[in-house]
Amino acid sequence: RSDPNVVQIEKDVARTLTAANLHASVLAFPFDPPPPQVIPWGVEAVQAPEVWNRGFDGSERTICIIGSGYYSDHLDLPDDVDGVSFVQGAVYTDDPSGIGSHLAGTIVALDDEIGVVGVAPGVNLFIVKIVDRSESQVSNYSSDLVVAALTCENAGADIVAVGLSGGYPSTQEMRAFDALRDRGVLSVAGMGEEGSGLRYPASYPSVIAVAAVDIDLRFADYSTASGYAELAAPGVGIYSTYPCTSASHVTVDG
Repeated sequence: RSDPNVVQIEKDVARTLTAANLHASVLAFPFDPPPPQVIPWGVEAVQAPEVWNRGFDGSERTICIIGSGYYSDHLDLPDDVDGVSFVQGAVYTDDPSGIGSHLAGTIVALDDEIGVVGVAPGVNLFIVKIVDRSESQVSNYSSDLVVAALTCENAGADIVAVGLSGGYPSTQEMRAFDALRDRGVLSVAGMGEEGSGLRYPASYPSVIAVAAVDIDLRFADYSTASGYAELAAPGVGIYSTYPCTSASHVTVDG
């Protein structure tokens, strides 16, 4: 029975952390003192040092990470990062799974002579936490992702980095990312870890879909690499920050 007040009805589909098991060849390093700084192979592979040498470190841009949170007490991460949590009872600076903090370090780990350095160590970060522990609450829904993406835009983000994916599309979610693109916000999402098939939101035309490669620049065994993948980025054995202790770093895939 039609209702003129109802425009559309669709399922609110699941969205799951794209590195929920961390594929851990996890080498947790609660160093005291912290280890000397190294440039991870992935940062070298995308030629970030060449960009730094030209005076660009991301300091005029804001990246918003949608995911599991951010461990602000880490010595190798900025401690002045703002954000918001949509997880009941949790703040955005909680990151029990470590996935969000690992991604944050890959982007913005400080150039400070310890640990690692991120691709864009001067960039401004904003965190939107919509999932919590990888062992329990790893899933949210497309409607949550829409709210998170719009929150990123309202926070002034130039780039939205989405740390979740799912196997089914959502019209409302697609429209939200289309609108962000039309307003000048770039959205980037991983293709997920199912090995084949389309993943969302990465497969929407308005979102840059990223597959993972290893140190030999071959597609990772776990990474979806369908025809919708527009970019390939380092995603195997990535040494970055992790919330074990204030000086912990781990090597993971994801």
